Amino acid sequence: MRTMVTFKGLKARGHPFTRRHTERLVKDGKFPPPVQVGENRIAWFEDEVDAHYARLAAERSPQPEDV
Repeated sequence: MRTMVTFKGLKARGHPFTRRHTERLVKDGKFPPPVQVGENRIAWFEDEVDAHYARLAAERSPQPEDV
């Protein structure tokens, strides 16, 4: 079973954006979409969030190893 994190969990993991900005990022395809887990509750798959931030780290220039 995949682990899920709520918005509060994203913030605890260092996600620097507000709920509103996160919604915009999702809408623009720049952040993984959440899953509706209850009538008034959404959450993200932890592995998708981790992959997103790993991809951002890999895309930055120059790579820390190359410096």
